[in-house]
Amino acid sequence: MKTALTWNRRTIILGSVALVFLLGLLLLGAPATSRLDSGSTWHRGPAGYSAWYKSLEQQGIPVQRWQRPVEDLLEQVGRAEKKPQPKPIPPSSEGTTTTLNLDRPPYPDSFANSYPFRPPSPLGRGAGGEGQNGANGEPNLPNTEISPHPKSLSQGERDFEEVAVRPPSPLGRGAGGEGLGPETLVAILPGFIDQQNVYGLIPWMPDWLDAGHRLVVLGWKAPATAAPFSQVLTSDQGAVQIDTRRRYDVAYSERVLLQDEYGAVAWEQEYLEGQSFMAITTPHLGANAYLNQPGNLAFLTELVTGEGGRVWVDEYLHGYRDADAVTSEAGGDNWLAYLGQTPLLILALQALAVTLLALLAFNRRLGQRRRLQTPQIDNSKAYIQALAGVLHKANSHDFVVQTLSQAERITLQKALGLGEIPVPTEQLQAAWVQQYRRSSGELADLLNPPTPHTETQLRDWLQRVQSLQPLSSGDSQRP
Repeated sequence: MKTALTWNRRTIILGSVALVFLLGLLLLGAPATSRLDSGSTWHRGPAGYSAWYKSLEQQGIPVQRWQRPVEDLLEQVGRAEKKPQPKPIPPSSEGTTTTLNLDRPPYPDSFANSYPFRPPSPLGRGAGGEGQNGANGEPNLPNTEISPHPKSLSQGERDFEEVAVRPPSPLGRGAGGEGLGPETLVAILPGFIDQQNVYGLIPWMPDWLDAGHRLVVLGWKAPATAAPFSQVLTSDQGAVQIDTRRRYDVAYSERVLLQDEYGAVAWEQEYLEGQSFMAITTPHLGANAYLNQPGNLAFLTELVTGEGGRVWVDEYLHGYRDADAVTSEAGGDNWLAYLGQTPLLILALQALAVTLLALLAFNRRLGQRRRLQTPQIDNSKAYIQALAGVLHKANSHDFVVQTLSQAERITLQKALGLGEIPVPTEQLQAAWVQQYRRSSGELADLLNPPTPHTETQLRDWLQRVQSLQPLSSGDSQRP
């Protein structure tokens, strides 16, 4: 016989199914290491560039992470280039020191006061004290520029000013001032990206190149060749290890920076007429995995600093944002504007999910609650059913037959008017024949019940006894 699942077994099965479902979600949808971290100077894993960035700082190279849109960098660089230069002092004022006296400077703690303009002396002395000219014979020039207060600057502007006022490097690479070379922006792609998708990731490329700045792109996807996967190439900065089969077939007019017999690994890619940028096939040229290959880091360093100027690393490409950039993207501090950017489809799905959960939690449909009626318990019936179940499992057929035959015999005596006290069998048979005009042999199953050995025999005996009940209860008409 089929047995119904008990409450405990059902709970275990449902819990197991739910556990398997959750494990499947964890395996399929668990967040892994973001691919955007690959190539980031904040990332300390094998695919990160934290070691190369630190080496640039240790060499005194002016380098800065940029965590805002590159359009903002273009705006700030252009603003710095348009700053007015200080005017020379008239000849009549030679031998004196000119002081710019403002009644009430609006920003007393500005960067202009922190770094006054004093040209260095080639003899190692000062820039000319009060009442003296500089060692080079030129008069001192006061700083007439008033910079904004540091607290009024955004995070990206403060980073920009920190690099702008950085003193020159002893290696000859300046802080990006006048005559020290163009700005260099390094875009380390998070993987091998083909040409169409590169323009989608860095749409600011035309504007940056039009402004006359340099661009270095790592991860420019090139076709795979028959080159060995791991190969050591020779460069002026030392041995450079390359772990990729991708090579670029350069055009005749393009300048090659690093190559082998299969093609170029680093080259100067032509973009538009009169514009070009540096491209490298692998995004892992200077990654942390190549710390034991100093030629890799040296080659990349020389590539980005070959013409001097400041070096900017695009971290906005890898998902890093300044606080003010996040605020501007989220729509400011207004939470209503932030909610207004939420897609309606997501809101509809969330509302549907909450509605379904509420219906399941209250366990009712959309309508009035209907209370369940408390069933009335019949103790006698419950006792009989429980006793019948026990006897059935124990196969106590003889006990059932004896108990029922005695009860049916008393019922028959009452119907014949003999009372409830047991009477002899002959007297019962005689009263049966006299009142119902029927054979006394019909009472054999009741008076001398057999002993059934199977459930089928017990059922047959019960059917024969039930056929006598209408007579014993007096329902049948007497002749």
